[in-house]
Amino acid sequence: MTKKSEATKAKIEEAAIRLFAKQGIQETSTRDLAAGAGVAEGSLYRHFPSKDALVKLLFDKHYSELAEHWDALARQKTDPRDKLSYILRDICKLHDEEPDRFRFLLLTQHQALPYAGQNGKTPVSVLFDIISEGVEKGIFRDASPDLMTAFVLGLITQPAVFMIYQRLDASMFSIREELVTSALACLGANETSRINAP
Repeated sequence: MTKKSEATKAKIEEAAIRLFAKQGIQETSTRDLAAGAGVAEGSLYRHFPSKDALVKLLFDKHYSELAEHWDALARQKTDPRDKLSYILRDICKLHDEEPDRFRFLLLTQHQALPYAGQNGKTPVSVLFDIISEGVEKGIFRDASPDLMTAFVLGLITQPAVFMIYQRLDASMFSIREELVTSALACLGANETSRINAP
């Protein structure tokens, strides 16, 4: 692949994440994608056989990268409270620094998941493993790790949705400690996290 071809492909991928985050996957047409990337629609098909193939490639790539990143953060700590707190603060940072990527991965995932292979770890499975560990060690309350993972994901995503619709005038990073405290309380953690914000 030539440098020009690589640059065109990168422009298409960048435009796709931005448009999928803003409009939704189903609502974004190949014409929208071509226009957003500043390329002809035919050029889009030279790089990706279909919109579905583009969604799959982007979601698989970025979803697995995020999972690996969170897993690496979690491995830096031993206590499940600290692992979860570290990741929650990182999620807030991601939202504020890369809002389109955050929305594509965490707010439109219900549209993208059917396209994804999901081999190996996912961001959800990383959170689930941490919560399961906390339950097993008696640090979190004895409840379904699946349900508690859903609770924590709701705590993360709903404020972001409120920000999109301007119902909440704040940055995610500015409310990160409130999110950490709320998540640990929801999980029934028997003491607050002992780490400082990264």
